[in-house]
Amino acid sequence: MIIDPPDELEAALRVQAKARGVSPAGYVCDVLQRDLAPSLRTPLSAIPFKTGRGMFAKYGQAPSAGEIDANGQICFGILANSFDDCRRCGYPCGSQASV
Repeated sequence: MIIDPPDELEAALRVQAKARGVSPAGYVCDVLQRDLAPSLRTPLSAIPFKTGRGMFAKYGQAPSAGEIDANGQICFGILANSFDDCRRCGYPCGSQASV
């Protein structure tokens, strides 16, 4: 690549390169790497992602851990009772037989 800077920039480039002990081309490479390196990092996604936080806010406050546990005990209690009923009648679960 050929870069043709204006005379005043070329003079400043030579001064900065000499001060750092590198060639003008080496200084240009350093400046380009420093300034352009962040743009070379590829983002994980070009489209910003949305989190699920707050998506159910319209339904009210989320249940507490205690409420979830209590609900689980109720549900599993009903389920356990239905299995006990099936074992008592002797028919496979889901059968329509009356006892």
